Amino acid sequence: AEKHAGGRCLITYGGISHGAASDSLQYLMLDADAEDGVLSGWTTPATVGEGPGIRFGHSAHWHEGSNRLVLVGGSDGSDLLRDGDDYHCRSVYLLRLGTADEPMWSWETVAVSGDVSVAKDIGGRCHLSFLAGDKIFLFAGGANVSGASGVLHLGEPGAVRCEA
Repeated sequence: AEKHAGGRCLITYGGISHGAASDSLQYLMLDADAEDGVLSGWTTPATVGEGPGIRFGHSAHWHEGSNRLVLVGGSDGSDLLRDGDDYHCRSVYLLRLGTADEPMWSWETVAVSGDVSVAKDIGGRCHLSFLAGDKIFLFAGGANVSGASGVLHLGEPGAVRCEA
């Protein structure tokens, strides 16, 4: 749950719906209407920039330092055997939420430096991750990389450094 111009919200991206991978971006305002105490419904925000595309098995974290949602890895379903053919999904995206002054939400692809095998091998589909400060700790899942781990350092806005 993250703070949005209108209050706290829950953000979802992608997943599987009706048997197919999705690129749906939605949010739910968590602050109940003061008059009736009822939550508003799900909203699909307008966005600019190139987003991650169809995606599932990814992780997403709110990074307070950059005021962005950080989306890592996942799969588009083209590589269910996990042989690396969906490498284009092994990337990091930032989503800036709209504000009262700038209502459009915007996507940006993040430049990844350092040990890029972390993003390629560990940040793919079925990983576990958690955010602590300016670091996302990744733990791999899947047959080829089980047990591997790495760290994404979220220092400068628009850049991520990887280390195994």
